[in-house]
Amino acid sequence: MSPDVARVGGAVGAVGLALLFVAHAHNARADDAFDLKAADDTRLAYVITGLSDVDDMSRAGLTGLGLQLRARTSYEPQDPMGVDVAKDDLSFFPLLYWPMDPREKDLSPQALSKISDYMRNGGTIEEGFSENAKLGGNETIRHHIIAYLPERLLVLQNEATPPGPPHAELYRTIVQVISVEPRGKETRLTISHTGYRTSADYDQLYAFFHNINHSFLDSVKTFCETKT
Repeated sequence: MSPDVARVGGAVGAVGLALLFVAHAHNARADDAFDLKAADDTRLAYVITGLSDVDDMSRAGLTGLGLQLRARTSYEPQDPMGVDVAKDDLSFFPLLYWPMDPREKDLSPQALSKISDYMRNGGTIEEGFSENAKLGGNETIRHHIIAYLPERLLVLQNEATPPGPPHAELYRTIVQVISVEPRGKETRLTISHTGYRTSADYDQLYAFFHNINHSFLDSVKTFCETKT
């Protein structure tokens, strides 16, 4: 099977409405007020974007999720915390909600490094691509992180898929490999799937994602070229 490939000049970027990272937290020392507050209880957290409308939506959404957790489980979450990925210790948080907006500024090298460290713990990435997408809802797609090599490789296996793909239940048997390969002034971004079997159902699923991936890579190429 041939992978889907886009070659772009400059850095590689991806555009989405929202990302949710769920990773295993480490132990960390509480050295200041932020750390003390974060360490006091297991808290839901969202990434501060600097856009008041987006940050207000994130805070309200996680507050609502906390109320649902309190009503349905024994967990009583405290108020959600806003996190600055460039300076705050992310290891306190088992869940980070990150709404992505095209108005956001590019991440600093320090922020990218901290996110890379956070994702090395494994966990889950959940993505929504519409304004109606809700955390844990059927409008999002959720992947388990199998392996992560910063700026080079991300290996995922599906856990939940929104309505749309044919035979979506088969997608959970597929492993997705996203690789980034610098080539001088260009960067090669490749999306490969492995695990397809010989059947008409798998053929339909492959054709669906083959088309989707080509469309996605074209959008990434266009985005990156406008940023360089």
